[in-house]
Amino acid sequence: MSDLMAGLVFIFIATLMVFVLQLQRQRDRTAKEETRAREERAELVQRGRAPQETRRALLEHLRSLLAESGITVDINADQGVLSLPEGSVSFIEGRDAFDNRHGESERRVRVLAQTLAQVLPCYSAPPTEAADYCEGQRSEVLLEAVLIEGHTDRRRHQGPLGNWRLSALRAIRTYDTLLNERREPLDRLVNRSGRKLLSVAGYAETRPVDEGDTDEAYRRNRRIDLRFIVSPPPVAEVEPEPLAKTREALETQP
Repeated sequence: MSDLMAGLVFIFIATLMVFVLQLQRQRDRTAKEETRAREERAELVQRGRAPQETRRALLEHLRSLLAESGITVDINADQGVLSLPEGSVSFIEGRDAFDNRHGESERRVRVLAQTLAQVLPCYSAPPTEAADYCEGQRSEVLLEAVLIEGHTDRRRHQGPLGNWRLSALRAIRTYDTLLNERREPLDRLVNRSGRKLLSVAGYAETRPVDEGDTDEAYRRNRRIDLRFIVSPPPVAEVEPEPLAKTREALETQP
């Protein structure tokens, strides 16, 4: 009888030990999966920040290079905008022609073209046929588009389209001057989809940087903006396969 009881006790203890070991292994596996999930979420957050940080660095680099040539620009890193205020690039009032009497506006746009031609190739998709103008390491974060935007003050100008037409024509004038100065490579730069980076837009007085009615407010609102839009990461990078597997494993845990 005592041998039978001893055997039963041994079997019970062995079974209990196996259960405890399995439970511990399950807990360890769950802990590892949770740790991996946290690490992958952190990686996704970092990837989400990378485009904004890359764009900020790009804008700072352009501003620095232009400053070396004596050209003052404003940047808004959060919105991805490099702004050419009227003090840097001016137009004849009510027209789309550059006002070169006091500030050599056209020359400054040509310097801008040279600067963009130096920097932007490394933020565009690698060319398939033409020469690659990227002289350094190509950025992992690429540009989707660079919009050349025209803006006017709120005073109304003559014509059926008024400020809309004027702002669009000034953006086109800037675009044409950029390409006339450095058609290679600016006209060949493309995004991941193979579409050209540079394009134009006119916003009339609808996007002021100063809501005032003073001459200074009008002067600040008359400007050319370059808006840099970064490409979203490829779909495969948005949620790596291991993260999906981790989530599925966690959801099926007892």
